[in-house]
Amino acid sequence: MYIWKNSELITKKHNQFAPDSYWNLSNEDKNFISNGCGPKAISLLPVPDHLFGTKIKSACSIHDFMYSKTTNHKEQEIADKIFLENMNALIENECTSKLLKMLKKAKAYAYYFAVSLFGGLFSNTSSNISNN
Repeated sequence: MYIWKNSELITKKHNQFAPDSYWNLSNEDKNFISNGCGPKAISLLPVPDHLFGTKIKSACSIHDFMYSKTTNHKEQEIADKIFLENMNALIENECTSKLLKMLKKAKAYAYYFAVSLFGGLFSNTSSNISNN
């Protein structure tokens, strides 16, 4: 279990971890905040919402929500860790082939490393994070 901003708990629903404030959003609000996987700012850089067939849009949506609320690097790191954990949970829940599971998890780690390295450039609070 994780603690998020202002002591808010991150809870698990639908096999995914997210802050309680995310679970309280309407679907319309979730769709407004999230664009799926990939940076919203660069529409020419499409990032698939799946890992070799496993749909990860829910993990991306939660990650987008968390990034929209980050004010420092520590919060961004928590969001990135939750993103990886959620992708791995989706893979574990769906995949039975050990080889395919390994390939999907390798791609999940690539997504995780990409957001860890470059995600702050596309977050709403990149200036806050770089100043902390």
